[in-house]
Amino acid sequence: MQSFSWIFIYAFALPIFFILVFLLYKFVDFKLRHDDEKLAPIFETSDNVVGLSPEELKKKKTEQQEGMRQLTEAISKIPVKLVNGKFVPMEGEELKAELERRKAEEAKKNLVQITLPEQRN
Repeated sequence: MQSFSWIFIYAFALPIFFILVFLLYKFVDFKLRHDDEKLAPIFETSDNVVGLSPEELKKKKTEQQEGMRQLTEAISKIPVKLVNGKFVPMEGEELKAELERRKAEEAKKNLVQITLPEQRN
């Protein structure tokens, strides 16, 4: 009779186990779908969220573009090197050598710009 008690325990435990596995599967499926969803805005958004006049908006956009251009130009002038997949500022002799190389390139560029108009005449 004791062997029947284990059969009853397995008979109740297996369906409960499969129900729990099914619920876990449904939960994981729901979470994966939920993570892929993007929130859609309720109303159509535009560039003019604040409500500026068209002239002010155009002026702000040109100011932002000019600021981004200046920022990009300033960042590109910082001498860096790639170390272990990260950009690190140059220091010491390496920095001096890079600055000298840039000065030489700039001087060569200026020399070419000066000599080109003379060659055309």
